[in-house]
Parts: sequence; C-alpha cells; structure tokens
Amino acid sequence: MVSFAFQSDQSGPYEVYLQMFRGPEAKFQVSTDGGAQPRFRGDGKELFYIGLDGKLMAVPIALPKGGETPALGTPVALFQTRIAGGPIPAPGPVRHQYAVAKDGKRFLINVGPAEVVSLPINVILGWTPQ
Repeated sequence: MVSFAFQSDQSGPYEVYLQMFRGPEAKFQVSTDGGAQPRFRGDGKELFYIGLDGKLMAVPIALPKGGETPALGTPVALFQTRIAGGPIPAPGPVRHQYAVAKDGKRFLINVGPAEVVSLPINVILGWTPQ
C-alpha cells in the first residue's frame, strides 16, 4: 500500500500524519507532541520529523501490503538540531531543511547560527564636532 507523510495544523499545533492512498479515512497521526518536515527512510520502514522543540525524531513504521492499518512505533528523539528557521517552515514555497540518507543513519541539516550576539550601541548626546 502506497502512503505519504505530511504536516498539518488542522488540530491546533502542527503534527505529522501518515496518509494511505485508500481514502481520506486512512489518515494516522504519527507525532505525539507536535512535529513538522517529515521524511521517510529509503526503505519506508522509518519516518523522521522535526519536533516542535527542534529535536530530530524517528518513528518505526510497518506499512501494510493490503488493506490493514499501518503499525506505528513510538516516536524517539535522536538528537537536538539547530535547524535554520526553526521546525515550522515559513509560509511560501516548501524548503526542505534536512535530508536523510537512504539507510537512515546520516542526516544533512541546514543549521542556523549557534547563537546571535547582540553588541551594545552607544549613543552620545550633545556631541559637537571640533
């Protein structure tokens, strides 16, 4: 059975869903505490997504060959990311912020700066040139 994963805020916060091609009633929520940017492992047996806290999550999936329901595992946090722009992409064209190797063991992530340094601004009042 062919399926695809997507993010939606239809129930409030963004969540990740798995949709089977057999009809609209065949939609299953994958994330438990919010998520976005889902990506499948090359063999389709695992789904990755970015949690709303910025952690890369992994969920084992057993997709059915017939009309059965897919078996979804429990989401597990793999590691914290500094994904550029945060976990929820800005409105507009979809920009993929990470890629998964076919074996699901390596990730290429577009990261933001480690920290934003704010330098002080000194304002001098009453200054006259000499």
